[in-house]
Amino acid sequence: MEFGEWLQNIRKEQELDVRSIAEKTGVDSSTISRTENLKTETTLYTAFRISEGMGVSLSDLLKILEGHRFPLLDGTFFVEDSTVLTFQGIESITNAFRADQKQVAALLADHLNSILDEINLDHARRRELFVDYETIPYVPSDIEKMLFRSPLSFRIDLKYPSQMKPDTILYTYQRKGALIQHDAETYITKILPKSQIRLPILSPSRIGAGTLLERIKFSEVLQLDMQTEQGGKIIGMYWEACRFYATFTTLPQRLTYEQLALFDLPNERVLVSRRAEWVTRLAVICLLIYRWYQYLKGSNFVWKLE
Repeated sequence: MEFGEWLQNIRKEQELDVRSIAEKTGVDSSTISRTENLKTETTLYTAFRISEGMGVSLSDLLKILEGHRFPLLDGTFFVEDSTVLTFQGIESITNAFRADQKQVAALLADHLNSILDEINLDHARRRELFVDYETIPYVPSDIEKMLFRSPLSFRIDLKYPSQMKPDTILYTYQRKGALIQHDAETYITKILPKSQIRLPILSPSRIGAGTLLERIKFSEVLQLDMQTEQGGKIIGMYWEACRFYATFTTLPQRLTYEQLALFDLPNERVLVSRRAEWVTRLAVICLLIYRWYQYLKGSNFVWKLE
C-alpha cells in the first residue's frame, strides 16, 4: 500500500476532512491532498509528521504498508537505561540555558576544551582525525556566537566525529538516545558499500542549520532498509532524526533582553522568525559534544549535564 492510500483510508475511517488532518499533523492542506492523490512522493519528514500527528507508530505504519512486522522496530529490541543522551536530557540543558545563559555557555566551553585536550594529547587520535594543528581553546562567547550571531558554521574540531563507529550509533538508537540525520548517514556509510546508497548526504558544515530531511523520500529509505536486510534499523534511525528536528525546531521560545540584543537585527519581525534557531543549535552542540565523548571514551561512557 502507498503512504497516500493509507492516509486517505485513515482520514475516512476517522471521518476527518483534509483541513482537520492538517491541524492534527501540522502539514499544510495542499500537501495532504497531493499525498492522498499520489501526485507527490512523500518525504520522510512529511511521513513522520503525519504519522506522529495521527498517533500511529513507525512499527504499526510499516506493518500496514508492507504487510509484515519489522523486528527491530518493536519494543523488545529497545533497552531502557541512562547511558545515552536523550531528548529529555537535551531539553534540560536548553531549560538551564534559559535560566542561566552564561553558566551553561561556560560549562559547554569547558567540555569542548576537555575534548580538544584529550585529542591533542593522543597522537594516534590526531592522526586518525587528520588533526595537524594546535586547536584554539573555546571560551563562553564562542558558544553564544554559535547560537545567536551567524548561521551555524562549526569550527572544524566541533564537526561530527568522522571515525564514529556504527556499533556506537546502533547502541544509542537501541537505548532511545537522541539522533540526528548525520548519525543515520554515518551508520549506513560505514556498513554499506557506496553502490547501495542512493540518499542525499548531509554536509557536516550544515549540521544543525536546519533539517534537510524534506529532500529524502520516505520510500527510498524504506527500500534501502529492506534491500539491505536491516530489519528497520535504518528507517528507524532516520525517523528519530525527524523527531529530533520536530522537537527542537517547534518549541515556543522566550528570550531575555540580553539574548535578543545579541541578534543585532533591525526589526522585531525578523527576530521572531529566528527565535527557535538557537534552541536547535544548542541541541546540536550538546549532541555533538556527547558524540565526541562516545567516540573518545567508548559507547558506555555516560555524559550528563549536572
